[in-house]
Amino acid sequence: MAMKGIRTTRNLDPSLRRTILDKRLESLYKKAKELSILCDIQIGIIVFGENNVFTWPSLPKARNIVRGYLTYPEGRRLKKLELHETYLHLAVNVREVYINKIEKMVEEMEMENLFNQLIEQEKKFDELGVTEIKGLLEFFAVKRTKLAERMKQLKKNVENEVSSNDNNDGQDNGGYH
Repeated sequence: MAMKGIRTTRNLDPSLRRTILDKRLESLYKKAKELSILCDIQIGIIVFGENNVFTWPSLPKARNIVRGYLTYPEGRRLKKLELHETYLHLAVNVREVYINKIEKMVEEMEMENLFNQLIEQEKKFDELGVTEIKGLLEFFAVKRTKLAERMKQLKKNVENEVSSNDNNDGQDNGGYH
């Protein structure tokens, strides 16, 4: 569900601000209850307002949840706690890997397109720049290794076929040569 635009409540009259706060807290409590049931975890919410404190599910239960958390040994607490910065670094690294993969794929497609243009004589070799020539050399090297691997695989398949035919001689044709 997409978030609606966040309205600033600073300039609104206090009764309207209170109504908005009540609706948002009700929504937050509902989501906390669903999350608690779905994940089978304990959730306590304590919200400090200007003159009020709001708690969920109740003040004693929220206190007990906080006390339970604080009685955990600090090492275990910190081990489970994932810092926002760490999470963001991980997300950025994942995106960078994805972007690098896409950039490499685009570069390969550009080199393949350039190669096809050279073959179809739409472009001349003299018109290419240094980076394009280097890209083509890398493209050729990759294609050469793929071709060599494919040749090995085909040779292996042919050898396996020949050896299986040698082992089956006399059996497939009823004993006649």
